[in-house]
Amino acid sequence: MTPEIMRQYLAARAPELEVVSLPEEHTTEYISLAQIDLLSNSKFTESIQYLRGGDAQGLGIVLGMCWISPGGRKLTLNAGSDAAGDDMRSAWQVKDAHTLRMLDQQGDSIASELNYELTRTDSLGPIQLGPNPPEFLASLANTRWGALRIGGHAVKVPAQQHEPWIVLEPKTRQVTGSGGCDRFTGSYDAGVVTLLFRQLGVTRMMCPDLRSETAFLKALNKTWGYRVAGRRRELLDERGAVLAELEERNL
Repeated sequence: MTPEIMRQYLAARAPELEVVSLPEEHTTEYISLAQIDLLSNSKFTESIQYLRGGDAQGLGIVLGMCWISPGGRKLTLNAGSDAAGDDMRSAWQVKDAHTLRMLDQQGDSIASELNYELTRTDSLGPIQLGPNPPEFLASLANTRWGALRIGGHAVKVPAQQHEPWIVLEPKTRQVTGSGGCDRFTGSYDAGVVTLLFRQLGVTRMMCPDLRSETAFLKALNKTWGYRVAGRRRELLDERGAVLAELEERNL
């Protein structure tokens, strides 16, 4: 890997490791070895070993959710978000049944003579998480979430309106979205499984059907937490009942 991509990758996947700048003639002394275990229920674990001259400098382990693109050519690993709310996600090209190739942050192939590939093997044992496994902070931020179901009912988008959606901005802790007709903004607080929306301000436009929008805003105001379900997130009330089901959309 190039030094900059190595720095970005390790900063997201193994922040406890120190990445130092070295003269070009010494950069070949450093190398990272990665292992990814794809588990059941759309989960994964990943270990990164950072070496210098064959000596281990540290080990980072992450876990999270994974999914394959509809065409089966791209694997996404979502390790949630870090303490600052930044997304910890990587993408890999599925070259064949035995080979993954890492993609850049835009999802494009990396033009390099260096090795960005992982090869499937049965010779390695599973990654051991140890007695204190890392915490998975499911990523909510920097993603557009469209409402599939609200209050147990499938969302039906009226003519000349849009599906209800939200986007969370981790730096400012602001939420923006639409009920399908009116736009709204506000603030939010999020934890590992908790989620609270505050002070939602809504525009008032003339739309013929506001039933889905009214139900969506009511669900947001009642939300106390969320649950991960693959690429979907369920908004929960204080008793754990499902208020709405959201699905990831590309921004």
